[in-house]
Amino acid sequence: MAHIDDMTGRLPQLYRDGEILRGILQQPAVQLEVIDEVGRIIAQSHWFDAAWEREDVVKLARLLDIEAQPWQDIDEFRAWVHSLRNAWLRRSGSVTVAGMQSFVSEYVERYSRAVAIQAVQPLTVWTGSPNPSAAAFIENPGHKRIVAAGPTAVQPLQLFTVTNRGLDPVPLRFLLQNISGYPEYVPLIANLTTGQALLYKVPIGQGERLWIDAGADGAATATCEDRDVTDRLVSIADFSPGTPFERTAIASPAQALTLDRGENTFWFFPCALFDEQGLDRYLSSLAALKITQGVFDSSAFDSSLFSQDARVRIFVGYEESQPAAFSIELPAGLMLSEAGQFEEALEKREALAVSLQEGVDKLKAAGVQGRITLLSLKEVQHQRDYLKDSTPKRFKSAGPTGTDKEPAVGAVFEKTGLNYSIFH
Repeated sequence: MAHIDDMTGRLPQLYRDGEILRGILQQPAVQLEVIDEVGRIIAQSHWFDAAWEREDVVKLARLLDIEAQPWQDIDEFRAWVHSLRNAWLRRSGSVTVAGMQSFVSEYVERYSRAVAIQAVQPLTVWTGSPNPSAAAFIENPGHKRIVAAGPTAVQPLQLFTVTNRGLDPVPLRFLLQNISGYPEYVPLIANLTTGQALLYKVPIGQGERLWIDAGADGAATATCEDRDVTDRLVSIADFSPGTPFERTAIASPAQALTLDRGENTFWFFPCALFDEQGLDRYLSSLAALKITQGVFDSSAFDSSLFSQDARVRIFVGYEESQPAAFSIELPAGLMLSEAGQFEEALEKREALAVSLQEGVDKLKAAGVQGRITLLSLKEVQHQRDYLKDSTPKRFKSAGPTGTDKEPAVGAVFEKTGLNYSIFH
């Protein structure tokens, strides 16, 4: 042992080779060896990358106010602490875009080495918009919302509100679904907040659905079941209740409606247009806002119309940009792991997502919402069912007959009376 040789080496040659003296010095030499071993263990437990026990590594990380998560073993925890520490110490700052990207890239790389799974592509290229093949840091990500105009179908002249809590005005999409047994004629939807309106000239039949979409160029398109009816959709600028709009205000192709920031008020009713069907349904003049459906003990006599049944449900769709928020999307659909360890790899992938989210929550600025998403590998084939027919058939006369009896159908010589016959 080293300590025996050190002690005997200091003695004269006569004593150095004596067996009795070496035996006496053997006992303190062993104690010194034990002390040295304990010292090495203590020193090693104070080196973050060299410590053997998870408990020692956790205690060292507490100096940086970093706590271990239950799902992290010692190697995963080391990767997490190094990535967090480096993000805090970099000149760019941890709360910046560069700081967040640096943390995510470094942690994914260190974690991959620790658990033996890795992404097919290293996170070296970042984009600012969703991209399934590259890492994306999206500031103020969009949040898709679908709002129903009411719990059931919407009556003519009904008002409803839609609120945009995002940073910017956004284009709107609509779905009109006829849930009654009769057509809805010339439906008009107006955003009274922006003074814009959309008018669809074709009846929406029983059970039919009308989709109104907004393109990137601001133009609106319309689809009724499997038919493109964009040419029958028009928009109205400078729309104002109670004020008839001029023909010059009607635009075709139609422009999509815009949802301003904050609360927007919408108005729905069937509107009369020359040469368009709907004599017993639409309003033949542009009503003022005070005009409502006549309801006993609720509406005023001189500000009411005969009550009309509700025929269509209206859904409003839009994507608002979230303030004080960011989203990080990682292409994790293809990750490599050891053969035969599929279940374990899925667990590690989930742990990676949770750890990344925990790390981003520690690094982001107070009051800012940050979300981590590991994109899965998927193929989506959008399909839509179409209405082709509906039963039972309902036919309704649209004009007055001039008598209290239904007229005979057609006229047959010497069969139908003159007063109760109509020409074919």
